[in-house]
Amino acid sequence: MALACAQDAALLARSYIVPPRFPFGASFSLVMERQPHTCDLYDGVHVRMAGSGNRSICQLFSDGVLMQPEVHTRQVVASFLGDCRMRRIPCRAVDIGANNGWVSGMMLALGVTSLTSVEPQADLANALRDTVRLNCWDRSSVRVLNNAVTLDEQQQGQSISLRCGWRLYHWSQRYRGKNCTVPLVHVGAVFSELWYDFVKIDVDGIDGALMKWLLGQLTAGRLRVDTIFVECTGCDHETLWSFQHNLGYHAYILDNTDERRILNAKGQDIANGFRPFAPPLDEALEERYAQRFLRHVYYVSPKADLEAWLRITSPRAKERGFVYRGRNPTGPREIVFTKQQLAEPESHELIDDKSIRPGRAVGSRKKPK
Repeated sequence: MALACAQDAALLARSYIVPPRFPFGASFSLVMERQPHTCDLYDGVHVRMAGSGNRSICQLFSDGVLMQPEVHTRQVVASFLGDCRMRRIPCRAVDIGANNGWVSGMMLALGVTSLTSVEPQADLANALRDTVRLNCWDRSSVRVLNNAVTLDEQQQGQSISLRCGWRLYHWSQRYRGKNCTVPLVHVGAVFSELWYDFVKIDVDGIDGALMKWLLGQLTAGRLRVDTIFVECTGCDHETLWSFQHNLGYHAYILDNTDERRILNAKGQDIANGFRPFAPPLDEALEERYAQRFLRHVYYVSPKADLEAWLRITSPRAKERGFVYRGRNPTGPREIVFTKQQLAEPESHELIDDKSIRPGRAVGSRKKPK
């Protein structure tokens, strides 16, 4: 938050503090209502909590007891944008499917200075604009587009009727399943720059088509993207394989819609107790822990072929015996494609500094078995 910018009191009254988490620094405020203290963007729904009485959805969000902002999403954003303030070149990002804007807010809090956020629901897009103003992030390089994305250039500026209404935790029934008329923006207008550090895609619809469009742009050299984070609704395995095989991206699958291994804040596996998987993990996947802020991920082998990508992205049946019940494992996979290698080089042949003497030969330690 810029110290030289005074917060708007009227906007502050309609906002809630986003739960403070490392490395996002000071907490920022998220505008979540039209009228103060009503939580009206979420129907004003209240939930009775043991020991704390009735709490609104907005208050529960601010208390940090809701699934949103999703832990895995926060880990991904922190892992790839956490050093933005230390970079020579300002960070650029895109958030397609911004909703109320908590992920866009996290990006801006980490120092992203050029951001395009796209959200078709007008009230949520307006709330995100207010959040940008409230936290003193408003500048010409921060755009909030109240649009639905189209891949047809001829549809630019036209309107479409689509089902709107995704809200926090599915409580806001008044909004769900309703059709809303939304102006269309061509995806090329969203990506107005030639290079981006981070792109998030979560629209629960044309995610796969957007990934295919990105593949074409990247292959042709018309666009450069360092990291892509996608909840892969409608993604086909050939496109995903091409990102890895043809463009040289590393691929990581998150636990969020997998549920076989879920690490909590203490590093405990609350899904499976670190027991071996049955059936065994696919040979194209490797479990990795403590990859930057990511507690646990599945690394996709660079040798994975088309058949392997089809297997590992296919919906899985729910498995018995697991304690944790998070996101539905039959849903789309959450995948990170990145040019960065998260497993930093580290020698196993460490030399003890006590053994170093001038003019004395030092041998390497044996590799651990």
